Amino acid sequence: MRSTKEFIYALYYDDFATPQHLEEGPDEVVFYIGRTTNPDRRLKQHRYEAKTGTEDKYVFIRKLGQKNVEWGIKVLGEVEKSDDRPWEFWYVIDFIRRGISLKNMRYGDFKRVPTNRLKKFASNTSIRNVDDLKKTIGRNEHEEQPKYKSSGSVQLRAILRSLRWLRAESEMHDCEIRKWNIYDLGEGTQEIKAEYSMKKREVAACLTPDFKEAIRQVECKAGML
Repeated sequence: MRSTKEFIYALYYDDFATPQHLEEGPDEVVFYIGRTTNPDRRLKQHRYEAKTGTEDKYVFIRKLGQKNVEWGIKVLGEVEKSDDRPWEFWYVIDFIRRGISLKNMRYGDFKRVPTNRLKKFASNTSIRNVDDLKKTIGRNEHEEQPKYKSSGSVQLRAILRSLRWLRAESEMHDCEIRKWNIYDLGEGTQEIKAEYSMKKREVAACLTPDFKEAIRQVECKAGML
């Protein structure tokens, strides 16, 4: 029986900030917030992707490794899969408000881009809980849509920053087993089903506005035949 639970988790590193920590143990400093159905498996994925990944969290993890600093994962909370409230985003905002620096790229860089939605929502005192956040996102839905430039390469990079692999699935089709990779574009977004053989970059290319517009035009022309 499949679990109906998902977990909000944090990646953290051990910080021996003072001599007392050598006796009492280190502080666990959080640097990334995520959501997963399986924390142990997700940790293994992070460790593998940290070897060559270009996302901020993986660059940071490699710096920790250069200093021989240990890092790990811990569960912050459990939510039902059917719960569509933006729990992951809420935890990110909560930690930012505590003055903790996070490496959650898809929410925008809090320091370098002061106009991004993370800065906007974190400073909004009317957002006191996840329900307030969901309502605010709903009211600002048009602002939540990615504002891509016309360049196809810019569109692709923007999609790649948000596209995340969730899991692999398989199903029987015409007496053959077919495998799929399941992605999404962030917490609360619709899941994306892609052929197992497709690379992440190929999946991202199919999600760009330019590609979708080209498909739409082909469909329109086909409808006119």
